[in-house]
Amino acid sequence: MKYNLLKPLLVLITLIGALLPASANTYDFAVDGLYYMKHGTDAILVAHPDDLYAGDVVVPCTVTHNDTLYTVTAIAPYAFSCCRELTSVTIPSTVTDIACNAFESCTSLESVTLSSAVTAINDNTFSYCHSLSSIEIPNSVTFIGSYAFVECKSLTSIELPSSVTEISDKAFMYCTGLTSVTIGENVKEVGNVAFSECDNIKDVYCLATTVPLMKFSDTFSVYETATLHVPAAALNDYKTTAYWSSFNKIVADEAVEGDLNGDGVLDLNDLTELINIILDGDGTDMTGDINGDGVVDLNDLTELINMMLNE
Repeated sequence: MKYNLLKPLLVLITLIGALLPASANTYDFAVDGLYYMKHGTDAILVAHPDDLYAGDVVVPCTVTHNDTLYTVTAIAPYAFSCCRELTSVTIPSTVTDIACNAFESCTSLESVTLSSAVTAINDNTFSYCHSLSSIEIPNSVTFIGSYAFVECKSLTSIELPSSVTEISDKAFMYCTGLTSVTIGENVKEVGNVAFSECDNIKDVYCLATTVPLMKFSDTFSVYETATLHVPAAALNDYKTTAYWSSFNKIVADEAVEGDLNGDGVLDLNDLTELINIILDGDGTDMTGDINGDGVVDLNDLTELINMMLNE
């Protein structure tokens, strides 16, 4: 029953924090400078009652208090919020829940090592962490919440693993340092303005063969400048599905042998391309060397036709 009760308890902690005065101590015990609330034999890491966490914080797997061993399983809402001198945090594999706003506005936080058991990056978890430049999202995470990484301006790339199925509204909005985004193969929906105002994105890699739902045109703001890389088998689907089709440049991310024009499909257009290379080339363009003999000639044309017939 602990799993069923843990999330409601985290919500309750949020409400208590909102109702009590700032000086109130909403914790049960402290070990090595970290504060906890008890939940059976589990410990939930909560905010420091009198001060802010700072420096490099390593959350332990277990803590002992009054001869009782507790397993650290969750980080409470706002536990590290506004800890502006926090620079890094390591979260152990025992932690399964990181509540909303847990690291909001930790403006000096540069790196985070997440638990391999966390299943969600909840709303506002890392919002306004302006210095965050390194975070690896584990393959246990299925959900990216609203505003989860909003204004994380130092992130240059983000890779969402195959476990992620939903990216919520505004999840990465104003991440102005992003240049590359990888969306895992099982994402079903990308929320409104999820990557809006990320104007430096150059490449979006969407690995899903079933085109994810994108309800609004302003999910991205780089349709004219970024390249969308998609699986070759789904290239036409992306080109004809709103609002993915808004990208000016959509390419197949998997090389298709003989695909000379780079559209992800082996067809008559590639045959035409090869004929043009043979007729117009000076012998230096080896892209048409289909059979690998070092010469672009009619033998390559025959090889390409055979490849098309065997498709």
